[in-house]
Amino acid sequence: AVYWGYILSRGRKLGLPTEEPDHIALCRLACLCRTSPAETKALQQAWHGLSVSVRQTLMDNLLADGMQEIAFVFTFLPMYMANAKANNSVGLQRAFLVLVDLLEVLRAEGCAEEAGSYSMLVDLQEVAAFAKDVRSPRVFLATSAHVKLVQHGSEVQILIASKHKDRMKLGTWADDQEFDMPGVFRKLERKVDLLESFVTMPGALLPRHNSRQEHQFEYEEDDDDDND
Repeated sequence: AVYWGYILSRGRKLGLPTEEPDHIALCRLACLCRTSPAETKALQQAWHGLSVSVRQTLMDNLLADGMQEIAFVFTFLPMYMANAKANNSVGLQRAFLVLVDLLEVLRAEGCAEEAGSYSMLVDLQEVAAFAKDVRSPRVFLATSAHVKLVQHGSEVQILIASKHKDRMKLGTWADDQEFDMPGVFRKLERKVDLLESFVTMPGALLPRHNSRQEHQFEYEEDDDDDND
């Protein structure tokens, strides 16, 4: 209760709403990002620019209690967010997308089930460093397809493949794009989930703004390929 009281108090000081679950999730994210009052608007824009399914995935993890719901607690997350904000090739919205990709990898690999724990500690240090130095948005967005999970009980370390780090240094994409197929499938699944959520809501309209932005960030590689 004390922890969430602080989160909500900090959110109110930043001018964020605190009534609904997604408001509370954003307040916690603001704390994790060490958001200043001057940065609040940029955080809100990045959050609302995400698709419904991406926001839901982040919200579920941010609000999970780690006792009855599986919670992945990321160490070095503030550093990851700070590096993302300072890097024009990354930014908050891409940082959120990659974080969701990593959450989906952790769940798909059954890390919590293997540990028999609802609370998992995930070392994000290497990804945080990558977010600082990478100069290609396309390379950054493909990160989750090139990671290795090293697990010891309820602790998981995320390591990035050396070949992917080389792409960061070269600033180009090698002729092996098929290795990003898991990421492509995850993006397609999100779009299907988004469409299904609106099919179940009679009279609902698709959010054009979110769809355009998701297309812009998740499929930038198509534009880069055309320019090669």
